[in-house]
Amino acid sequence: MKPPAQNAHATYEESIARMKGHLPRLADRYRVEVADVRQTLYVVWRRVGKLSEGAHTQDREAYFKYLYRSLVNELSDSIGMHPTESFEDYEVRRSASPQGDADAHVLVDFPPDDHNYSSAVPPVDEQIRMLFIRCCSEIAFPDAVRAHPLYNHPSYRSVLDGILAQESTEKIAARMGVTKRRVNSQMEDIYHLFSAPDAGRIDRIFRALPEEQWLPSSPITRRALRSLRLPNRMDRSGTDVLKALRQFVCLGVQPAIVYVDQYSRVLQCAEVCVAARILGLESVATLLHVVASDSSDIDDLAFQSMCGAMRADHTRAPQLIPAFQKLYDEGSLSPLVAAFFDEMPASAQFLVLRELGTTVITTIGSTEAQALLRAAREGVLLSSVRVQLERSRERIGQALKMNA
Repeated sequence: MKPPAQNAHATYEESIARMKGHLPRLADRYRVEVADVRQTLYVVWRRVGKLSEGAHTQDREAYFKYLYRSLVNELSDSIGMHPTESFEDYEVRRSASPQGDADAHVLVDFPPDDHNYSSAVPPVDEQIRMLFIRCCSEIAFPDAVRAHPLYNHPSYRSVLDGILAQESTEKIAARMGVTKRRVNSQMEDIYHLFSAPDAGRIDRIFRALPEEQWLPSSPITRRALRSLRLPNRMDRSGTDVLKALRQFVCLGVQPAIVYVDQYSRVLQCAEVCVAARILGLESVATLLHVVASDSSDIDDLAFQSMCGAMRADHTRAPQLIPAFQKLYDEGSLSPLVAAFFDEMPASAQFLVLRELGTTVITTIGSTEAQALLRAAREGVLLSSVRVQLERSRERIGQALKMNA
């Protein structure tokens, strides 16, 4: 019995190389720059890489066919133009050209039964709505959107308000006075920031906007204590509760914001709620954080996992592979760099160790470690590590020349 086939995948660099003959043609067809097509390919490549099953990813040829089809669908959806030339027509024209043999490895033909081929990529706005449906209940949905930092940004708030009102992309673009392609680009940002929060990306978005243009929002809401659900076995006499009581008395105000989920379960700062009850208070200031959970049970595994992730534990040592742990214990690896490596899976840590070696690893700083973590999450760790290796060699070489 043969083992099940593994899903095919490719790096972004491989995808660019495989489609190098198609990018200029698509740019000419849709009357955009080649750089715009490359950027759209990157968006589509990330989306296709998240697919886990289906005939379109069983082998590399099917993978690249599906990637090309997804790119055309995305360009047609975002720009509003439809192709006037089929892929088969292009293959015939390319084969008849003198350069046909040079690019013969680019792609193979699409399946002939196009109307039955169910690999079309849904519109980005529909993807975002489906993401919200998975992560939020109907009641929590508006609060979750308005509590997000992007709601303070004028244009992103307009897009989010349009999604809340179930408006089409065309209507949102007309109301904002921008192109549909610009709205789709912002929707892609929202999609990625809701599915994989990135404080650095949000900061760069606001950095491009003067601070006086930021919009005020009210994400903090006071909720009645009786409506909140605290974790089981909460110790009323614990040190955290006593500390919260002292802070209540000394400050005269609530010492910390209480994080709750869409089912009114307390995710963080449960001790503030207990201290408020002891003092006879009736409400606390809360901030909504949506948990990807279908159950409202207080013992739900997704809820418990989120509580553990949000619980501050500054005494825990980084969970590193043995080689990194040894460098950390010796003081050769800074705590900041170790913290970024700690967020990587063990396979990514071993890849970094294999490519860089222990000597180079001890020379990188927190900025480089953060870049490696981001690359690991985006699936381009190998290329990022090799770029970092070249930079480290140049830096070490310059230091040796200065000391010579």
